[in-house]
Amino acid sequence: MGMGTFRDGTVTQFKRTTNSGLPQNVVKLLAKQRDVVAYRQLREHKLTPRAIDHRVMGGVLRPLPGRVLTTRRGKLGRDAQRWAALLSGPPSGRLTARSALALDGIAEHDESGDIYVLVEGGTPRRTAGVVFRRTKRIDPSDKRIVNDTPSVSTARALCDAAAHESVEQLAEYVDRAVMLGKFDGGRLELLLRRHRNLRGRHKLLAALATLDENSGRFRSIFERRVLRLVEEAGDMPGLVVNVLLAGYRPDLHRPGTAAIIECDGRDYHRSPAQIVADDERETRLRALGYQFLRLRWADLVYAPEATVARIRAFLAANAGPPVPSPREPATDASQQG
Repeated sequence: MGMGTFRDGTVTQFKRTTNSGLPQNVVKLLAKQRDVVAYRQLREHKLTPRAIDHRVMGGVLRPLPGRVLTTRRGKLGRDAQRWAALLSGPPSGRLTARSALALDGIAEHDESGDIYVLVEGGTPRRTAGVVFRRTKRIDPSDKRIVNDTPSVSTARALCDAAAHESVEQLAEYVDRAVMLGKFDGGRLELLLRRHRNLRGRHKLLAALATLDENSGRFRSIFERRVLRLVEEAGDMPGLVVNVLLAGYRPDLHRPGTAAIIECDGRDYHRSPAQIVADDERETRLRALGYQFLRLRWADLVYAPEATVARIRAFLAANAGPPVPSPREPATDASQQG
């Protein structure tokens, strides 16, 4: 049991439980919103300020920034953080930019940092950890519900991300959107025509210019940068990305040759199971006559010219077709996509 004192001096006792005394409709709302609720929503459900204070002092509800409350006692998970960000602004709020792209699996790294929310009109209250973007009106075709969470379309999210992200990062988002079948070029073109003064417009256009026959096949931004570096050199044509080769998909490969380039980038984290699988794959391909060049992110960033020279020498040294070892059937080497 505990004790609380209200603004009028009333002293009462209460039991410290999680959802004790909350109306059933509020409990359902909390379940939908990952255990997070806005103060205004509680008032809409007929809870008086005194009743809300009662539950806060009783440990039933815990205040969060932006006049938001939660029934959770520990740190909020990312889904609950997104709901807290949405509820700290006006009811029109929807996730946008990187936060919306993360719901689609397009932005891979959204477990920390600011949460981006698009709102219609007005000036939302400043809230720590939330970046509000304002617009006069969110088009109905740009409104979606993803995993029970209000969000904008992928095209609108890309437009809003342009204000905060680099050309390189936007290019990765575009590529992953293509890979996942979520890229809507027509919708994006329409939004760019409507919003001539879009912040970061030039960056988004530069990212869209990277769309080519390899788009949707890159598994990392590192692969894209290596291929671009090779293409800019102009004397090493024919590299392809993630095509099927003897049952596997190497990062970069020149068809008809023994050359395979693997990009072990800055986001390269392997579990023990992945390490075993990768070793087995490389052993299998080497037995089929393929040769490997492994590149690191530091090679690309700090020594691009030397990296180009290494790639050029490697491709020249392995320009012929793979020659399988006697233990492997020669027919396996021809399984190329």
